[in-house]
Amino acid sequence: MWYSSREIARLESALEDALRRAETAESRLAEERKRLDDIVASERQSKDWFALQITSRLVTKNGGYGLDHEPRTPVATTPHPKGFIREPTEIDEAKLEFYKKCARDAGAPEEDAVQKWEAEMRGEMPTYEMESEQ
Repeated sequence: MWYSSREIARLESALEDALRRAETAESRLAEERKRLDDIVASERQSKDWFALQITSRLVTKNGGYGLDHEPRTPVATTPHPKGFIREPTEIDEAKLEFYKKCARDAGAPEEDAVQKWEAEMRGEMPTYEMESEQ
């Protein structure tokens, strides 16, 4: 059987289109599979927690020590707006006030103290004037 060059070009073009559609469909299928795997994992985790609660109640009722009694809180996924590695505690706030007091006593602007405190809260190692003079 003989095919014209025009017919071969049409068939090759149709093959390329079909391959492109297949690759797109496979990538969409992979994304959907990943999404479903995430859903299944979260469902499994909630069922595991429920089974743990039932077991804990049974053990406690029979005089034993209970297991984990509160659901685990998920780790915050949104970062702090200023880039802090954790939320400031009372100790951190007291440290900030101490830095401000030291800056006032030294005659330096409070903004420098705030910047150094924020750098510490971001996990950076700020440099102090005493260190740079040595």
